[in-house]
Amino acid sequence: MASYGPVTKRYWALWDSLKVHSGVLYRKWESDDGKSFRLQLVVPRSRVENVLEELHSSPSGGHFGVMKTTHKVRERFYWDKLKSDVDKWCRTCSTCTARKGQTPAPVGGCNVTTWELPSKE
Repeated sequence: MASYGPVTKRYWALWDSLKVHSGVLYRKWESDDGKSFRLQLVVPRSRVENVLEELHSSPSGGHFGVMKTTHKVRERFYWDKLKSDVDKWCRTCSTCTARKGQTPAPVGGCNVTTWELPSKE
C-alpha cells in the first residue's frame, strides 16, 4: 500500500464497508448504535460537480448552507473529501454570495489589544 496515493489508501481503509450491487459501488454507513444502515452511492470524482449542482444549486436544491447541503449529500452519496468539496462549493456559489454577501477572509493572526493601567500620578 505504501506506493499508492492518499485517496486510494482512504478507500482501502473503507474496504469492509464498500459493497457492489448490480455493478455499482456503494458505501454501507451504519448508525452509531448499529440498528440502522444506509447505502451511499460512491461518486466518481468526475461526477461530484453534478451532485453538488443538483443538491445545492438547482431549483430543488434550495441554496442551503454548508451544513444542510452536507447533510443532504451524505444521505445518498459518498466520496473522498466530500465535506471539503461541499464547503468550497457553497462558499463559492455566486447565488449564495450575492444574497448573503461575501464574508471576508481573516487577515493575519489574532488581533491583540494591549491595555495599560492608568498611572497614579
